[in-house]
Amino acid sequence: MLIDWWEIGDEQNLRINPKELDLLYKIIIKKYRSLYNFTKNLPYSSGSLYTKLKYKGQGITVALLKKILYKLDIPLEKIGNLPIKVGKRKLIEAKFPIEIDPPLGQVLANAFFDGYADDYIMRYSNYDPEIRREFRLSITNAIKGAKVPINKPENIERDIDLPVFIPKLLKSLWRVSTFLGDKCRIPKQFIQLVKQEKKWGWYFLKGAYLDEGTISGGEVLILTGIKNRLLVEDTQKLAKILGLSTKIREKKARKGYYELKLKASSVEKFYKNISNLYFTKVGKWKRVSEILKRQKILKKRLQKIKEDYKKILRVCRKKGKITISEIKKICGLPESTAYFRVNLLVYTQNLEKRNERKNEYICKNEKLPSPLPTINEMRRRFGWR
Repeated sequence: MLIDWWEIGDEQNLRINPKELDLLYKIIIKKYRSLYNFTKNLPYSSGSLYTKLKYKGQGITVALLKKILYKLDIPLEKIGNLPIKVGKRKLIEAKFPIEIDPPLGQVLANAFFDGYADDYIMRYSNYDPEIRREFRLSITNAIKGAKVPINKPENIERDIDLPVFIPKLLKSLWRVSTFLGDKCRIPKQFIQLVKQEKKWGWYFLKGAYLDEGTISGGEVLILTGIKNRLLVEDTQKLAKILGLSTKIREKKARKGYYELKLKASSVEKFYKNISNLYFTKVGKWKRVSEILKRQKILKKRLQKIKEDYKKILRVCRKKGKITISEIKKICGLPESTAYFRVNLLVYTQNLEKRNERKNEYICKNEKLPSPLPTINEMRRRFGWR
């Protein structure tokens, strides 16, 4: 989306090109004869306004510039034809309007989780070199038409610093009330944007996972160890809009801290939608693909088990009985695995043992239970085969 200088936040400090400021000054003097007359109904003194208009290093806030233009009956579009610098110490240079793209959703997540932001600066404190590189590239791709200075410390234990323009822009766009970890919430305005264009939400989840996510016990945790439960609930709502199933759990080892678990049925969708959002290779994301591969292997194994059950019951019904030797032959299984299949079918009351010495079984019920016992149940009862 395109935004102009008057949409980046009233608190933003602008350093307008001196030619445009000088033109404003001349218009004021021509129309009001003096700055004193012009500032009578403005909350600024004539001396303060003179400094802002005549000294290029001072800067002028978006709010004040809009008031000046409104009073002079000058359209806002008349200012900004030349590049504008925005900020205080670290300045960005922009040719308005600038383009804001969905990677800014990731920057919002970074500000909430591994970042620190206030009215003066934004710092990013993730110390993984690959994630730090991805963060810098996300800033570059989030804001087009502006040069945003980003420091690149040689020591990775030092924070990445961003100009105050970034947190003030986030506040203005989505009315962020605070970035403090214990109090921040995903703004309603951002959630509404995600409903209209889901890519913003996928970028947010990408940032959340890179900062606070992990793989634990074969599960994908989008967030872990977060004290602010409301922020976790907001992230869960966002994930639901994107069609993901998640679960909030309190950490056993740390009471009062929460994690957001991605259910197994949603891992593939999570992976597919975020994989093409990366600007560089990140090892932490590769581990999600490993979980997905493991899930596919288990799914294939379960499908083979189910097909074996059906073959066993079909042959048993047709012949009236079945033996371990026959199961080995029709399913192509070693003896230990054939015993595993039979034991589970006895457990589910599909088969019944008829001859102990010959290991013969008869069919009691050809219909398999739904759902079948889980992998963990099978392992606990019979061991994995």
